[in-house]
Amino acid sequence: MAGGGAYIGGPHQAQTGIVTYQISPFRQRAFAGAFKKGVFNVVRRTTAQAPYIIPPFLIGYSMFKYCKDKYAWYHTKEGAAHAGH
Repeated sequence: MAGGGAYIGGPHQAQTGIVTYQISPFRQRAFAGAFKKGVFNVVRRTTAQAPYIIPPFLIGYSMFKYCKDKYAWYHTKEGAAHAGH
């Protein structure tokens, strides 16, 4: 061949029939930074929700403890006499 071109159809024609595959960076490193950033994110979100969770829990637990102690007191000799049983 004159000109030394190694391409079929000439050196300036686009190649066809070659398929390349590439993996997405998000799929390649799906858990990149999950432990480093994830733990701090869980702590941050938990502390942000604490004011909404802790007070109702404390109120509920204190009511439970009060009622349990009152129930136990009513089942003593002194509590039964006070209640009029």
